[in-house]
Amino acid sequence: MHSHDNAEMLLGVLATARRNRYFYGKRMDVQHFQMEQDYGKLKQWMINRLTLGMGVLCGLQVSVEDERLYVEPGVAIDALGREIVVPVRTSIAPVLKDQDCCGGAGGNAETPDGIYTLWLCYHECLTDRQPVMASTCGTRDECAPATIVETFCLKFEAGTPPLQTDPEWCADLWPKKPQKPTPNDQSVAQPVRGRADEQSLREAHRSRRHILCKLFEETCAPHTDNPCVPLALVMLREGRIAADSCIVRPHIYSNQQLLDLILCLAEKIEDCCGKKPTTLLQVQSVDFLRLTPGAGETVVASVASPLEITEVDIGGHPNAIRIRFNKPLATDQHAPTTPAAGDANYELHNVQILANDQLDGLPYVPGYLTLEAPDTIRFDLDPESPYRRSGGGWQKGRYRIYLRGDENLPNNRQALADADGVALDGDARAPSGGVMSGNGSAGGDFNAEFVIGAGPSAQLMHVASVEFFAYDAAGAERSVGAIKTPLKRSTLKGGFSHFRIKFDQPYSLDESHIPSTPGPDVSSYEHHNVQVLLAAEYASELGMPYLPGQLTFEAPDTLRFDVVPGNRVVGEGGRWFPPKITLRLFLRGTPVEEMGWRELVDLNGVSLDGEPRAPAGGLISGDGTAGGDFLAEFNVVNES
Repeated sequence: MHSHDNAEMLLGVLATARRNRYFYGKRMDVQHFQMEQDYGKLKQWMINRLTLGMGVLCGLQVSVEDERLYVEPGVAIDALGREIVVPVRTSIAPVLKDQDCCGGAGGNAETPDGIYTLWLCYHECLTDRQPVMASTCGTRDECAPATIVETFCLKFEAGTPPLQTDPEWCADLWPKKPQKPTPNDQSVAQPVRGRADEQSLREAHRSRRHILCKLFEETCAPHTDNPCVPLALVMLREGRIAADSCIVRPHIYSNQQLLDLILCLAEKIEDCCGKKPTTLLQVQSVDFLRLTPGAGETVVASVASPLEITEVDIGGHPNAIRIRFNKPLATDQHAPTTPAAGDANYELHNVQILANDQLDGLPYVPGYLTLEAPDTIRFDLDPESPYRRSGGGWQKGRYRIYLRGDENLPNNRQALADADGVALDGDARAPSGGVMSGNGSAGGDFNAEFVIGAGPSAQLMHVASVEFFAYDAAGAERSVGAIKTPLKRSTLKGGFSHFRIKFDQPYSLDESHIPSTPGPDVSSYEHHNVQVLLAAEYASELGMPYLPGQLTFEAPDTLRFDVVPGNRVVGEGGRWFPPKITLRLFLRGTPVEEMGWRELVDLNGVSLDGEPRAPAGGLISGDGTAGGDFLAEFNVVNES
């Protein structure tokens, strides 16, 4: 038995607290000062032991490195309520000691294979020795420690502590019991305040409070004779070490963690037991129509999936959108509404058609809603809207259908809802089960983008070729290389003065999508849709992220990029300075709407299909859908 054991055993025994009573002239000695410390310390330890219990508060993760066990910094409380602080990362060899960590350091040369436990123990060290001015009777101490350090020690012992499993008493909390009478049942005698009747006593006896009281009837003594905290179960086998913390480590959860667990449990109970409609309101279909007075309607296009951009043929003269839901809509404050012309508060409405390419500074498309059926609404384009073409139908451009499912009541923004007032389950998804929205819970806005332009069968714009040129001594243009495939890095020898980009169809020169490239000393070069960028290591070394250039529209389907000399890459005479440099050609096919960075588009306003690919059909870009940036890396090797 260790010399500390008797003192530790006393910490688990209940004892009346003693504290100093002060009066003028009282003589204070070691005993009284010790009593002063013990009064607060022992009470704190008792409260820790009986309320928090033994376990890890934070940190103290265990890992195995180089055949040693490492413990990270952390805090724990042992079985006697004492706080154990590990301030630094600490390691221990998995060797059985002849004594525990508070005793000698002798150990076996080899530890046999088996299962062991790594323990964290409270340990007090005496330090800061000072001269003793006056000794007690019969002693001649010259020096004595003046400080007690409440530190820790690690123990490695054979065997396992109690495993951290689910409590066995959970089932006892949910006994089967007869139907509880309702408070309004007149056949049940109502209890009189201050006096319990027979029925009330039976209910109290069956209550979970009574069950818990029986389950946790126990003494105040510690639950274990070993006050140390188990940190990990360690297995040694054939020289290999494996450690698992969670199987033996008790954990003390903070109030914040317990609140989070309660909130998670409340959400789970709501999912399991809450009143939920059998079917949530979801979007079933979206059709683009051409309405002709006296001639009926024609379906021009339909949304196949809200996760993809729907292309609508401008030649079909679409002027209406029909949206069908899977169940009737509410007709109260959640009724569908859309902004008309001149509506300064257009964001209040729960049905909006928003313009990515704004006309006259108008962010939405004015229109009118018609409730065609309890589950169907139709949006009609305002004939006076700037988004209506002079010949009828929608103006070309990019648009977005927005149906609100998330309410914002403080700002009076009502969501679409069903007849029971349950909000639209609007999160866009791939069509399945006859609907194209919903994640199984009420709420979520529905968004679907569409482009008014070429019909769905029209060819997308792709990159056909990129060829580099230089001038010889006579001033004649000569080819110096080309990007044969954007999937591999090309190499050009001797530099270049310009290059040509050929597309398979004309590009748009519309003001908002006109091809552009940054010239010299441009700080915000990223918004340009044609860029020649320096690889990161060269950009850092030379202090410039891009190669300045100038674009020329040589043909409806051809762009020419001329290098602007006079920088750290290309000198005034067109000489390339670096012996080798890696560049990247970037053609934007996907806009960055939040930054206002526009992409290259064709004459119908459809984005470049720019995804790099292996050459096929005379093209080096495209995956069959509009959008995607074209990227191709190439090296320039200076032969001079």
